[in-house]
Order: sequence, then C-alpha cells, then structure tokens
Amino acid sequence: RPQLEQSYRLQALAALGQDYLSAGVLDRAERLFLDLIKLQKEDQNVLFFLLKIYQQEKEWRKAIQIARRLEYVTGEPMRVELAQFYCELAESELALSQEKHVSKYLKQAIVEDKLCVRANILGATIAFEKNNYKMAVDYCKKVSMQNIEYLPEVLRIMHESSVELGREQEFTKFLGKC
Repeated sequence: RPQLEQSYRLQALAALGQDYLSAGVLDRAERLFLDLIKLQKEDQNVLFFLLKIYQQEKEWRKAIQIARRLEYVTGEPMRVELAQFYCELAESELALSQEKHVSKYLKQAIVEDKLCVRANILGATIAFEKNNYKMAVDYCKKVSMQNIEYLPEVLRIMHESSVELGREQEFTKFLGKC
C-alpha cells in the first residue's frame, strides 16, 4: 500500500520475503530482499537471507559478494564461508573443464582461510589426475599440516604419487611421523 508508513512497509516486505524463502520461491524472495537492500542499505538480516538464497541456488559469485558485505556490516569475519564458496567455484569450473580458473579459486580459498583443507584436497586430486605427482604430494603434506584428521582423504593419492616418483621410503617415513 502506498500510504503505508515506511517502517511497516519494510517489515511487511521482509516478512513476505521470508515467507517466499520458506516456501522455496527463491526468485521472488531474492527480488524482495534486493529491493529491501536498496531501501535499507545494509540490513544484516536481509543480507543473511540473500546469502542463504545464493547458497541454495549455487550462485557462488553472488554468495561471495554478499558474504563480503556481511563481513563489513557485522564486523564478523566470514573467512571460512568465503573459502568454501571459492572451493565450490573451483569445483564447478572443473566440472565445466575450465581448468585455468580452478587453481585461481583454490589459491583464493587458501588466502581467505589458511586452514581450508578442502582446497588442498582438491588441489591434490587435480594434480594427481594431471600426473603432477610432486605437486600432489605437496598438497597432501599441506593437508596433514592443516588437520591430520583429513590425511586419510588424500592417503591413496599420496601413496600412488610417491610410488610414481620412486619415493616410497619417504612416504613410509612420512607416515611414521604422522
């Protein structure tokens, strides 16, 4: 209603957007939340709902933009989430055989979160598939340094790469240290 007071109008639009989101009508919810951003500027709740939408839609570039805005508005770091979004971008580029962007996204994931194990697991997998065994082993070692609990995820890659490089003894020593 045009004569509705601005604060009530904003509340109604936010509630309607949440209803659309709950019902799974993401395009309408997105439009409403984007309109609210124009009216309210940096409302963290609206940004949070937009982030949720972009994650469901797998719109990783948009999710990154909104996460950065949320960081700015809330002052809360979103390094872990941003790193995961970059890993998602890397995986989607890999699926599209756009390999030149994959390493860029994996590097950016590590820049965002130095403890992003997923980026190094993906790096190890890609390097192994390209027969770049030395790089695969390096990625596997990074995984073990970041979080030893994820070592089983890359152990086969590390072992087979070590065999290909003729470094089985190094692999055995490495396992002993772990």
